[in-house]
Amino acid sequence: MAVCYLDLDGFKPINDKYGHDTGDLVLVEIAKRLEHTVRGGDTVSRIGGDEFVIILTELESQEGCEFILQRVMQVIEEPIILQDIELIVSASIGFTLYPSDDSDADLLLRHADQAMYVAKDRGKSCIHLFDPEQDRQVKAFRENYDRLSKAITDNEFVLYYQPKVNMYTGQIIGMEALLRWFHPEQGMLAPGSFLHIMTDTDLEIELGKWVIDRALQQQQLWQSQGMDLTVSVNIGPHHLQHSDFVHHVKEALGKYDTVPANKLELEILETTSIEDLSRIIQPLLRCQEMGVQITLDDFGTGYSSLTYFHRLPVNTLKIDQSFVCDMLEDPQDLAIVESVVRLALAFHHPVIAEGVESLEHGAALLRLGCQLGQGYGIARPMPAGDVTRWREEWRNNTAWQTLNKRLEIDSSRDVESAIVGHQQWLTQSIEAITNADTQSTRSLLDSNSCPFGRWFHGAGYFKYGHLEQYGKLRENHEHIHLLAEELRNLSASGNQKHAQQRLEELISMHDQFIEELQSLVTRIN
Repeated sequence: MAVCYLDLDGFKPINDKYGHDTGDLVLVEIAKRLEHTVRGGDTVSRIGGDEFVIILTELESQEGCEFILQRVMQVIEEPIILQDIELIVSASIGFTLYPSDDSDADLLLRHADQAMYVAKDRGKSCIHLFDPEQDRQVKAFRENYDRLSKAITDNEFVLYYQPKVNMYTGQIIGMEALLRWFHPEQGMLAPGSFLHIMTDTDLEIELGKWVIDRALQQQQLWQSQGMDLTVSVNIGPHHLQHSDFVHHVKEALGKYDTVPANKLELEILETTSIEDLSRIIQPLLRCQEMGVQITLDDFGTGYSSLTYFHRLPVNTLKIDQSFVCDMLEDPQDLAIVESVVRLALAFHHPVIAEGVESLEHGAALLRLGCQLGQGYGIARPMPAGDVTRWREEWRNNTAWQTLNKRLEIDSSRDVESAIVGHQQWLTQSIEAITNADTQSTRSLLDSNSCPFGRWFHGAGYFKYGHLEQYGKLRENHEHIHLLAEELRNLSASGNQKHAQQRLEELISMHDQFIEELQSLVTRIN
């Protein structure tokens, strides 16, 4: 059996233009057509205005029901001629099938009515079947949504804080504020169990405002206790695009005016769609103008092409923990982490690794040139009240505090390997240029991929990257590769003799470069 709810489309304009008498005649004609279209055991009733209910019995299938309703739609849409006036209406029909929808009569009618409104939303002149399972999901969503709204009102949410540190110096550089729901019955719930319910809703905005406010409040308290920490908060694209987002950030900073704006950091997900990324550029720029810092979170997992990455007003890159956690076992993840670190260096952005599970992770990241880290190997998220105690424990953590000393020994050894590697590169390049071997030289030309380049952006950066002279080394190294490329092009174009005559120039530049490197290392050591 099917309970069908039919609403006429285009009837109100007829009433308004030609009057209610004409409208009544149209309804009479529609009723006649419906009665002639349905079968003998079916029922048609007008329940008010331009709405009709049709009960279809002894149906063999959903398709059979839809066939009858399509025929109903056709007869309704046939022109109605009244006093030489041609009038045309259509219909939106919602229906539900019993016993698939095992409800009582009143609820069956209500479900058909709900389905009719879905049909109207789809553009009218449509038929839509009520879906009991979808209805249960909608009701469950509404219940969960209302419960989350109550949780905000009842102040059931709390912020936990996870430290971010400089793994080389041991300095605590900040805290990431992480949302938790202290559920009265279920206990402490992580964001993964509830955030998806409020995504792209007003609750996301309401809770986002609460997080910013509460994080700044805690930051001000820490500041009064002598702790100078940057606090980062996660912001969704829906909240970022809201018209009053920038105003609220400004208002919150004004409320906690002892906290400098550059001590607030907004973390945005790289998994944000390209369309959303284009919309959040302006609000991010306005926040940056206030001094607020921006971090691109989960970098390497999302949609931001290099074009968008270059346009995004980002201060820091955060490497996704899924790559960092497995980098010691998975060569591909290690390669991704190394690539992100190099990309950050190329764009002059600090880079922080999330998912530092152990000292071994920290050591590997430092060798790659990534000094900033966050993860369970450093500290798990904790209540704000535990931060002071953890801070003292961290200062006395010998394993982490001496990690840089142990790595410096390895780094010094790596210098000699890098020098030997670059001398081998020079020998191979000279041989390839002399023999006009363009295929071999092509693989040698990338200044980031040669033996020295890998050391420079990895272990070398870890130890010497903070020095001004180190940047000069990069320039000289790139000049050597540019000259090698120029000689390769000469050789490839048939000017081998000219290219060979200039090899002394390449050798001299290389030797001077190695002397500068050795001088720098000797002076520092």
